[in-house]
Amino acid sequence: MNNEWKYDYGNQCKFRLKSTSPNDNDLMDELNRSKSLSPHYHRNDGTEDLKRLSSENAQVRSLNKDHPIATATQMKRCKVFYPGTYDYFFELPIDHRQLETTKVQYGFVKWELHAAVDRAGIFNPNLHGVKEVLIVRVPDLLSLEMTESMLISRQWQDQLYYDIIISGKGFPVGSKIPITFQLTPLAKVQVHGLKVFVIESMEYWSNDRTAARKALSRKILLLSKLAGRALAPSWAFSNLRTIRGGELSPEQRRGAREMAARQRTAEASRQNIAIQPLPEPSANLLGDLDLGLESFWGPTEIEVDVQIPTCGMMASNKNLKLYPECTWRNVNIRHWIQVILPTSRLDPIDPTGTKRRNFEISINLPFTLLHCRATPVNIYLPTYSGKICQSTTCQSICGCPDALKIPTESSTDYCIRTLAGVNLTSGDRSSSRRAAHLASGQQSPRSSAEIAAVHDSQRPIYVFVGPSLNLPTFDNNIAQPSPPNSSTKYSKQAS
Repeated sequence: MNNEWKYDYGNQCKFRLKSTSPNDNDLMDELNRSKSLSPHYHRNDGTEDLKRLSSENAQVRSLNKDHPIATATQMKRCKVFYPGTYDYFFELPIDHRQLETTKVQYGFVKWELHAAVDRAGIFNPNLHGVKEVLIVRVPDLLSLEMTESMLISRQWQDQLYYDIIISGKGFPVGSKIPITFQLTPLAKVQVHGLKVFVIESMEYWSNDRTAARKALSRKILLLSKLAGRALAPSWAFSNLRTIRGGELSPEQRRGAREMAARQRTAEASRQNIAIQPLPEPSANLLGDLDLGLESFWGPTEIEVDVQIPTCGMMASNKNLKLYPECTWRNVNIRHWIQVILPTSRLDPIDPTGTKRRNFEISINLPFTLLHCRATPVNIYLPTYSGKICQSTTCQSICGCPDALKIPTESSTDYCIRTLAGVNLTSGDRSSSRRAAHLASGQQSPRSSAEIAAVHDSQRPIYVFVGPSLNLPTFDNNIAQPSPPNSSTKYSKQAS
């Protein structure tokens, strides 16, 4: 603890003392009474006390030879914490070049927050606590690399021209990957389905970069759609929509075959040849191209939202386990999206013209798999509304959409209690830059209704545009007057 702090227990401390009366005046009286009883407020210490304190500090420093820097309690005098709750709020900036939390099979990176409380006295043991902290790497907000779409336009054997668009280059775990397929047939080709995989590659390196271990690439099926069949229940979390063209319903197929039969009959009678039989019905995502109808020659457009396994799915099925992207010097994890289109075309060698040859069109595209907490809700700033402190009733254990909810207290009440705690600890202190935001000790403590009225008043949006060192006080935080009605002035001038 630092005696140079303006407040008794630190500038960033919010404390609530135990009191039989809920009034703020009782808390203030108890705080003032504690000041008179606390020895650290007296500056007229004798020479004997100073010698005793210096000898104690010397003994403590001699015992802690491994720590060249003495703690704040060793250098300063102690403070008395009376019964109550003391909350400290702090921020520790982390360099973007540092590693994020990584836990893989043969290596890990773990961040821990250590807190120590040095207690005064020889027989009072010091308190030490450790808590693991999750560090998540998020993409740069000003970079458009992660939001740009990936486009693949290719032609396959003069039979099919396809466009595949993936809306984005980075997706968090548990989200959906939007993919658009546009398939334009150039001949009587059949597309029997589509499959979407995610491929994960993992490499391990030693510290001296002499030894390496490359794990087997894992291939996880995210979506499988077969022509002529509905989407399987196992892919219920994914969405598939046919925007244009595509497969025909039984009624549409029956009508198309009747129309094709009439056209073949008319053409045979016009050329005095035998009527060609209709081909057997086939499962084709592009429709019944074998019928020869011009209405089926257009492109087919399909939109798919592929579900990435969530943390709950990975916990229940180990085969779906995926790790976020990692570029650590000892561990490299990369991901690819693989799209497979099973197709078939007529065999040019077959004289009958009925046999077909099967192929697979494979497309691999790299992408970045982010942590489940790197969602747009957590990355981007929220939309400002009338109230500064918006209430949130629950939190989730992770960023996945199916994560368990943890009920928490309302953030609005939390902000009000924080402001009230600041008013209790701001009595008879010297004015500074922060004093512009706090009520002086001569003023009577405000009630909770007045504090709530301050939070209910609408703050102007220009306050959030840029930082200012001389903002108005909370007492003067009054909503801006509404502009005069311009229509009334115009009517008066017109009259």
